[in-house]
Amino acid sequence: MSSKLTKKWKPLGSCNTSFSFIQKQDLKVSGMLVGVCQIELFVPDSSSLKSKRCVLSSIKKRIRNKFNVSVSEIDSHNKWQRITLGISMISNERRYIDMTIGEILNVIEGDGRMELINHFTEVY
Repeated sequence: MSSKLTKKWKPLGSCNTSFSFIQKQDLKVSGMLVGVCQIELFVPDSSSLKSKRCVLSSIKKRIRNKFNVSVSEIDSHNKWQRITLGISMISNERRYIDMTIGEILNVIEGDGRMELINHFTEVY
């Protein structure tokens, strides 16, 4: 028995921070919601890329293990004191996505090595 893919997903233009390739009507039919969050952080004590990456790998590992979400550095790769994280998760309840992202932000704010500059959350 072979499964046949009926739709090909193609991004509409650049998708650095825009997730325009996700079609909302298709997700509503299946009951699946995708939550994405972009978080900008400042690491004041970082004096090199090596020290920044140490902080970065630590916070990424902690978030992945505690919340079972996808985490990646999506921008500011070569800036010593700046981290831009992208976080995504899937759920069937918007309330659960909002609660989990709120808890992730609390964990980040509780870490004394970095400061939360800004964050942006969207649910598709």
